[in-house]
Amino acid sequence: MSEITVRLTADETLLQLLQALLGQRDTPMVQPLPPTAALPAAPAPLPTAPAPSYKLDDLMRAGAALVDAGRMAEVQALMQSYGVQTIMQVPPEQYGELATAMRGMGAMI
Repeated sequence: MSEITVRLTADETLLQLLQALLGQRDTPMVQPLPPTAALPAAPAPLPTAPAPSYKLDDLMRAGAALVDAGRMAEVQALMQSYGVQTIMQVPPEQYGELATAMRGMGAMI
């Protein structure tokens, strides 16, 4: 008969469950392992580039390209989602979010 040994780290609750499922045998099927050293700390996060800043002119060029591509209705709907009639009425603090939305529509910004 061949013997297979499987090693895994488990807490006491899991060990008890496995023993209950496997039943008690002459040779223990489940044996607790000695505690291992603590896991190393997570590596420090990698530095990320600052978010790009956009100017009204950048947004206007991207919007014009979308309109030229026949997406006027979508651009108007996007402006309405910001509660404005024109791109010039979008608050500067929302330029990044608007640029992301326009990029999602296919604008090169």
